[in-house]
Amino acid sequence: MSFIFGNKPKKQEYEPSADEKTSASVALASYQDFKSKYDPMLQDMRDKSRSDDPTKILRGRANADTMQALTGETSYQNTQATNRSAEMAQGLQGQLGIANQSGKDVQDKMGTNVLGVA
Repeated sequence: MSFIFGNKPKKQEYEPSADEKTSASVALASYQDFKSKYDPMLQDMRDKSRSDDPTKILRGRANADTMQALTGETSYQNTQATNRSAEMAQGLQGQLGIANQSGKDVQDKMGTNVLGVA
């Protein structure tokens, strides 16, 4: 069985047209402009999203806020209460746990934002 093949396409039939060349050059210029302007910022955002700074900051704030709230009205009677230190520790531990989760959420969001923009 023999197959009859047509002629090969001519070179000018698969070369890009002037409009396609113009469109490609505009797209390349746009891409290079984006890379030069925004790539350094995206890399900086990526590096920040990998650090644990948000968690450290939130833990510090939670620690300060909790201790201020729990020791704001300290009296002699409060210092002598046997369960006071345990309640303070439990309150602080709960707030630090919330700060840890919030910090992780911030890191995840930052990483997702970098990926979305890139």
